[in-house]
Amino acid sequence: MRQEHTLLEKGLPAGFSRCDTRVSGAGLTLDFEGSVGSAQRDRIVVGEASLDGEGRWARMSLTLDGQALPFEVPPDALLDVEGAPALVGATAQRLIRGGMRPGQTRDVDVVRVRSDRSVTRLKGRCVWVGGREWRLLLPLESTGFSVRSDGTVAGVEAAALLVE
Repeated sequence: MRQEHTLLEKGLPAGFSRCDTRVSGAGLTLDFEGSVGSAQRDRIVVGEASLDGEGRWARMSLTLDGQALPFEVPPDALLDVEGAPALVGATAQRLIRGGMRPGQTRDVDVVRVRSDRSVTRLKGRCVWVGGREWRLLLPLESTGFSVRSDGTVAGVEAAALLVE
């Protein structure tokens, strides 16, 4: 399955991303790449993430502008990579398979990777508002995202829109 997103900054197009998901053994592999930047596509994000049969992160590799960025991802973390909005859908799918229902919340570890090479680990809370709508509550911020039943990320508030 392929997802393509227009990246946004202040409501204006600021890059493009794509993510191809394929079955790999009992799990999935997500190959992604994105160009991040408003005037020029000044940052290129490329990577591959593998999920095990339960939807937990098994392996992650990421390069920014051709340079590897090593970091650890806890198996149950929500992975928020600038330039790869499709990755948040994996967490929603895992929570649903784990029994989460609309209106419920779950505490999550968040690993946020930005195009400036910063990696931040945060404690957050995922709220399944209902239907496709989710909220990620973090210290000092809240972000909405929309995930279809097949795991496709339809949008991330003020950051990305699915190209349909």
